[in-house]
Amino acid sequence: MNKRMTVILGSAVAVIVVIVAAVYLILKQAGGRRMVSDVDGMTLVYIPAGEFTAGYAEGELAGVPNEGLQFTEHAVYLDGYWIDLTEVTNDMFAKFVAETNYATDAEKRGSGYVALPTVYWQEVEGASWKNPRGPEAGLEGLGEHPVVQVSWNDAQAYCAWAGRRLPTDAEWEKAARGTDRRIHPWGNDAPGGDTANLPDLTFKEYIQFDFLKPDFDDGYAFTAPVGSYPKGTSPYGILDMSGNAWEWVNDFATVEYAKNPEAKNPTGPEWAEIHVIRGASWDIEYGATAVHREINWPDKSSASLGFRCADSGT
Repeated sequence: MNKRMTVILGSAVAVIVVIVAAVYLILKQAGGRRMVSDVDGMTLVYIPAGEFTAGYAEGELAGVPNEGLQFTEHAVYLDGYWIDLTEVTNDMFAKFVAETNYATDAEKRGSGYVALPTVYWQEVEGASWKNPRGPEAGLEGLGEHPVVQVSWNDAQAYCAWAGRRLPTDAEWEKAARGTDRRIHPWGNDAPGGDTANLPDLTFKEYIQFDFLKPDFDDGYAFTAPVGSYPKGTSPYGILDMSGNAWEWVNDFATVEYAKNPEAKNPTGPEWAEIHVIRGASWDIEYGATAVHREINWPDKSSASLGFRCADSGT
């Protein structure tokens, strides 16, 4: 082999090494590792162990709803874990029900909360995961939309069936915002029609309330197929962590705990009457950040409330 060929091959190897290193870095920053559940077909993304900043920065809490339940900035360390790429879909939940004959809390109760044109939220008879917006509105064409009208109890049951669990509050937040203190999964820019499914012009046409002042069109008045907004992806490549559907997490919620959270693998208070929900939905924008915490009762369900699962391990 002549000297020129050696130089060319050496340069080519160097370029390949640089490319491989760059790809590795990108994959590492975006979670990188993925696996597919053989139970429900969900893709899971690995979130590496490490520290991140949770909560609102000083000065950001003025006027925030449920201010007492919000965390102020603090460092949190989490072991590595897996989290669902998207919210659990209607098709996935249907498989769970078919295999277990599970009846949701809404089905047992005979009702669920629905947003109506002149009444923002009202308990409607016959609303359930099969009829998320009332007895006359089924699931046709909604197989890839997030399942809603599921309670915390229902979400727990599904995740156990799938061999997973609900994410902790801290796990959800790290997966949504990464380690650079961003406000939204996509960064610090305000939401738009290409980043999240939030109250938009099509929703305003249905819900007639003056407090709704959207200036964008995200294409859906209610839920959207999961993964419809790739520009809203989190730093780890997780989809739909802002908008589409509120998401249950495992933690209970108390004001006392919010003032003094744990700093390593936190799991929340030992018990409370309410659980944390995250991420906002198609009907409301103020919680559409990676840091905001809202609450709901564990047996309640609505047309804007769904979930995703998580799993421990490396």
